[in-house]
Amino acid sequence: MKKNTFFLILMSFYSCDCIRPASGVVIDAIIKQPIEGVLVQNSNRRNITTMKDGRFNVSLITGAIFFRSQDIKVTFTKSDYQILELINPEKDTVLLMKKIP
Repeated sequence: MKKNTFFLILMSFYSCDCIRPASGVVIDAIIKQPIEGVLVQNSNRRNITTMKDGRFNVSLITGAIFFRSQDIKVTFTKSDYQILELINPEKDTVLLMKKIP
């Protein structure tokens, strides 16, 4: 009976979901102004678009509390700007560079 109880408790922790967030603001690297309309996509292909203030907030649901959770890859895309991919973004400010024509 004790083995079954221990196993059930262990499995409940193993199967718990963890949320790995990424949030901040996207700004132009040269003029230091927020960029509206940047497509922000996480590892699960969930998309949001930044508003006038350049803010974004995405998250990735990963499993297992006791094991290393999955990395979150965030991709920032907007025409006229270089595509930027970040793994586990730590900073809350993302700088995008304009494409060179």
